[in-house]
Amino acid sequence: MYDDLVEMVTVGFLAVPILVGDVALSLRTLSEGDFFLVQQRAAYGSDQEYQRWMLAASTWLVEGQILLADPNAALICYKAYQSLRTPQLDRLFFVLSTLLTRQSDSLDRLEAFFHEPISRNLWRQTGGQYPSNHYNGLPSNNLGMNLVQKLWLAHNRMEDLRERVEQDWAHAKLVASAMSPKGIEQLNAKETALKEADKTRKQDLLDQTYYKWLGYLRDDGTTPYSQTPTFRHASTPDELADEMRRWVAGEKDYHDKVVDDYKQSVLEAYERELEERRRRVEEVQQNLEEEGENPEAIKLVGYTLDQLRDRIQPAIHKTVYEAPKGVAYLHDKYLAHAPESGNLTIQNGKLVVKEPTPEAPLNEQVANRKVEYGAGKG
Repeated sequence: MYDDLVEMVTVGFLAVPILVGDVALSLRTLSEGDFFLVQQRAAYGSDQEYQRWMLAASTWLVEGQILLADPNAALICYKAYQSLRTPQLDRLFFVLSTLLTRQSDSLDRLEAFFHEPISRNLWRQTGGQYPSNHYNGLPSNNLGMNLVQKLWLAHNRMEDLRERVEQDWAHAKLVASAMSPKGIEQLNAKETALKEADKTRKQDLLDQTYYKWLGYLRDDGTTPYSQTPTFRHASTPDELADEMRRWVAGEKDYHDKVVDDYKQSVLEAYERELEERRRRVEEVQQNLEEEGENPEAIKLVGYTLDQLRDRIQPAIHKTVYEAPKGVAYLHDKYLAHAPESGNLTIQNGKLVVKEPTPEAPLNEQVANRKVEYGAGKG
């Protein structure tokens, strides 16, 4: 998943070998300087002239000979590409376009690459510098730094600074803990919460990048197999507060509608189960009445000592299993009592606490009380 990014960092470009007739070539991705030169060289040319200059600038290896050290090698390649016909030129330019598309797609995974161990390992291997010809063995210094190398360099320098600041801050807290241990504990608790939130954010980013790379997730949150958006859970205080505000305001997203549909299905199943129970009770009562027995009569049956011994002794060796939790359990635990927002309400799109209703003075409450006689009597 990160092979192209590693190559962009260490080598400085992506490359693909091709064969034109009997000549073996290799094309590479272009740097900012290459694009600038192409725009200047083909400023007044046709589309085919632009394609020839693009191919000439991207050609870095011809029959095993490296052209990177020669800044004017593109001119020689350009004259060679002038001898190609339009179909051949279009095929070569299609190969180059595919290579540039790989480079563009790799940028979508760049932020996730920064948070992977491989990125910091490369940084330590290069000694805190961007890879040059001393690292990769290629004469590519005149190409300059590509965008991936620039961002990678800036990110790792900031990471080094952050690690030094955290180390100094840990030393400062160690000294301060002798004078204010409770204050340091509070600071540590807040920092731990912030680190967990940042860890969750990075893990979400890594997961999304991975599933997008596999093709299971689109940028809009849907998948190629379903048009429904993926579910996201609140993981920060701000997200929890916004979710609470939407619940009080009655704003429902796709996830809320799915939950409501499931609740409705549980309620319907619970009603059907109750109706089935009523029907069976009525059927049993009707059968008892037809047999001449009173359905309301309760018959107590006693067991002899031998019967009790026979029932208790096998039960000692039995395994107890938890009864399955059906719709009645779900109804009684989660749906029997609908949750209320309590003292929370929405004002001007914000979640606020309701002002308590002012109570009358105690003397006024006593004066206005009403005594009901005979209360509680039949």
